[in-house]
Amino acid sequence: MLKHYLKIAFRNLWRYKVFSMINLTGLSVSMAVCLLLITFIRHQQRFDHFHTKADRIYRVITDIRDPHIGILGLATTPAPLAEALSANNPQIEMATQIRRLNMQASYKNTTFSFSGIYAKPDFFNMFDFPLIHGNIALALREPFSIILTKKLALQFFGNTNAIGNVLRSENGKSFTVTGVMRDVPAASHLQFEAVTSYATLQIFEERAPGSLALIDWQNVSTTHSYMLLRENAKLSDLKYGLAKLKSHYIPDTANELGQTVERFDLQALTKINLGRELSNEIGPVMPGIMVYFLSILAAFIMIIACFNYVSLSIARSLKRSKEVGIRKVAGARRWQLILQFVIESVFTSLSAVAIGCVFLADLIQAFNKLRFVHEFNAQITLGVLHDPWLYIYFVGFSLFVGIVAGILPALSLSAFLPVKVLKGLSQIRGFSALTLRRVLIVSQFTLALVFIIIALFIYRQVNFMLTADYGFNRDHLVFVELQGVSYSLFRHEMINHSSIQSVSASSAVLVGGQTWQHGKIANMESSLLIGNIAVDEHFVDDLGLSLIVGRNFDPTHKTDRQAVILSEKAVQELGFKSPIEALGSVVTFQEKDKFNVIGVVKEFYFRPLFSSSRPLALRYDPGWYRYAAIHFHGKQLSAMLDHLHSTWQSFENAPPLRYIFFDDHLETEYAAMHDATHILSLVAGFAIMIACLGLLGMVIYAIETRTKEIGVRKVLGATARQLAVLLSRSFIGLLLIAIILALPVCWTLSSMLQQNFVQRALFDAAVFVWPVLGLLALVMLIIGSQTIKAALTKPVISLRYE
Repeated sequence: MLKHYLKIAFRNLWRYKVFSMINLTGLSVSMAVCLLLITFIRHQQRFDHFHTKADRIYRVITDIRDPHIGILGLATTPAPLAEALSANNPQIEMATQIRRLNMQASYKNTTFSFSGIYAKPDFFNMFDFPLIHGNIALALREPFSIILTKKLALQFFGNTNAIGNVLRSENGKSFTVTGVMRDVPAASHLQFEAVTSYATLQIFEERAPGSLALIDWQNVSTTHSYMLLRENAKLSDLKYGLAKLKSHYIPDTANELGQTVERFDLQALTKINLGRELSNEIGPVMPGIMVYFLSILAAFIMIIACFNYVSLSIARSLKRSKEVGIRKVAGARRWQLILQFVIESVFTSLSAVAIGCVFLADLIQAFNKLRFVHEFNAQITLGVLHDPWLYIYFVGFSLFVGIVAGILPALSLSAFLPVKVLKGLSQIRGFSALTLRRVLIVSQFTLALVFIIIALFIYRQVNFMLTADYGFNRDHLVFVELQGVSYSLFRHEMINHSSIQSVSASSAVLVGGQTWQHGKIANMESSLLIGNIAVDEHFVDDLGLSLIVGRNFDPTHKTDRQAVILSEKAVQELGFKSPIEALGSVVTFQEKDKFNVIGVVKEFYFRPLFSSSRPLALRYDPGWYRYAAIHFHGKQLSAMLDHLHSTWQSFENAPPLRYIFFDDHLETEYAAMHDATHILSLVAGFAIMIACLGLLGMVIYAIETRTKEIGVRKVLGATARQLAVLLSRSFIGLLLIAIILALPVCWTLSSMLQQNFVQRALFDAAVFVWPVLGLLALVMLIIGSQTIKAALTKPVISLRYE
């Protein structure tokens, strides 16, 4: 029987080509999107599974209570925790700690900056990062030992043996290469290019005056702690041990920032990716909320496609009603008819999956270009397509969709009574009840219109923010990362070139790179979170900032190392009545560092425009300088770049040059909004296409049920225009209802979104008018193509079976 059903399913698909193409198109598009999401989730779920002991490895995390934020999760713990926990818990087989490391090192005339970690020798016993060269038992025993990844070793030493060579860091320390390991897999939450012995960190801490970082239980922001549990270990016992350590070593009193440690918790290694969103992650981790967001959008598209399949299947049943009647007369049972129609639906669904798979590789490449994918290191490698489980998921999903989409038409068609079916379609109850499908069409177009308008709103807002006035001179501005190069020497070499207008120093690229510190003045009960940017004496003038009162920094004033220039917002939130009142006052940062206010600068936007305005303090601290801000003459870009490259190459042992134009930096800052625009636009496009296919099915259904009426009206003298209006007005009415419902929703959502921006793009009627007109034109084209065709049909054809 199954062979028979499959044969009938194929014949019906082939016979009703128009319906089959519409169904396959809608389902294939939806399936392709859903397959992409399944592939993405499968790829993300495989993170950290390559470790042989992955199922027994857990990370300890910290929950702290912040007076400004509430509960904040940290991926870090106090440094002594791992040793103290493992010493008192037989459940733990091994414990290790790691700390992040950013290093700039040189070998002969080669200099590179790279990211790494401090780790103990047992790190390689817990995790599977195999060494290509070197002894894994000895490689991290001695201080100033370093293991490089294969890629970094090739950059420093080429194809020569790296073992035993010495790298000199920017602070003058010598590190001996004791091993070369394979490059860290992309599917790892631990991302690093080098591993330095933990004994090195201990020496640094011992030599630092007053440093207690490695024994300080109050410092929860630097150390990552991992535990390898024994077989059949009880997590409840381990959590109890964590609670005891917390109560014993950490007081309930708040630190200088007002924060208290709430608790320690465990996080499975394989649940770190797609898990809780935590601060202080050691590498990019995809938050689970992102998958939920994409899943909802994909489910939305899939549901629309399934409902369209239902609608079109019922419409097609008009031509199959007599088939059902004859089958029943011949003795077919209802369950057999249901099975036949469900198998046809599953066959269609499997065909759609096959078509979707054809486009999957191209979709993956397009998906990988999204900036948030790069930000979270979430690029889908094509190697995941070789995973057999992935195709099992595809088939299972296809079967589920086929059954869900086919069950309602199957129940509807199999319920026909033979005596009524063979008398005519007018005898079949329910074929005039289109309320459900009309509601569906209205809902589809309403949601599609909402997606279009919101995507257009975000697109206009992003474009506005890219060209907005930030309150400083942003034209022809480039930030050069100093990477340890002397700023004074760099400025001296650059400033005298004809292409250069000005050079100044800062600790961050403006709009998004500031450091935050708690600050307050005398008599303030609680501290205020203030952005800090270190600048030189040229910065205020070069960036075109306006001093309201006071003066700029002056290197000849030795006290300016303990001076700040406040923004208007900082003056206001610190409680001063006017900028003049703020002059000469003292602001205390981090409960200990006191700074005199020597000036107040006119408010400018140092954060992205989707962030609320916050207080800012400019400080004069050459030790903080990380960037040189260069204004160049716009018509001399190439000359400026040539001079920049030649100047940089003239510095001895300089690392590779890194710079960014301010306009490019803004695009990076707003990349997530760009991605949101693209994703919403794609979802809106898919929703419209699928909704239009559903509308086409309803139009065909309506015309087929009114064939006799159309013929009679033509015989009685109705014109083609009158018939086209008659057939299409109800569908135009549905679209108008969708527009009426969508506009208030869009207005409300857009108004809510606008509240999140400091500066806002012009919000005019064009945001609503153009999407509505475009959708109306598209719908008119779909409806008109069918209604005009029906209206022009000769009456003799319409009435020949009557």
